[in-house]
Amino acid sequence: MKRCNMEENRTGRQKISFIQIALLCVSFILVSSISLVQEKRIFLQNYKIKKDIRYGLLSKILTNNAILKRARRSHKVSNAVTPSNSRLVRLQSKASLSSLGVFKNGSVYGGFSINDKHALLKLEVYGTSIVRILALKAKKYIGMNKRGRLCATLKNDTRNLWREVHEQNDFFTYQSLYHFTNNTHRGHFFLAISRSGSPRNGNSTKPGMNSAQFLRIDLDSLGQNKTK
Repeated sequence: MKRCNMEENRTGRQKISFIQIALLCVSFILVSSISLVQEKRIFLQNYKIKKDIRYGLLSKILTNNAILKRARRSHKVSNAVTPSNSRLVRLQSKASLSSLGVFKNGSVYGGFSINDKHALLKLEVYGTSIVRILALKAKKYIGMNKRGRLCATLKNDTRNLWREVHEQNDFFTYQSLYHFTNNTHRGHFFLAISRSGSPRNGNSTKPGMNSAQFLRIDLDSLGQNKTK
């Protein structure tokens, strides 16, 4: 009888241990499945957020590119178009207070003399914001070549067309229309004079910098409409 009772106790204990092990396995599976479901939910949420961000950035980039393309198309000017208006001006740099000028050899510089005749400029206006800058003494147009270097040429080609913008601080900026429409390089390519009076490469310019802002002095209103 005692042996039977002992065997029954052993079998009962084995059954209990098996049941406990089974319960532990089931609980482990449930916990792991719950954690997997939570991780999957978090992953899907993060993926959706990243996807929305990517789509938002992509749509923003496409919108900006479309706006930029429309702006570039609207600023294309034919060389055969005659200027709608012209004015005699001096362009004084905000950074150096020097006046933009051109020597007869075609060198662009910033002069500090008030009576510098090489700094007398004629703005040829095309439409609302496109201009050409003609140095009257040198009889050459101020332009920018492919590398962003300021130069002066006799021909009125697309490289000496500028996009004139009247800023909120009453200064003017002149962006190369050649680089703006063709998008040949990264950058903004503004007409700029450094503090020492030397011209800056357009590749090193950006919006808002003092060397790329000019005070436009209208000489026609002052009665200086001719150059000797």
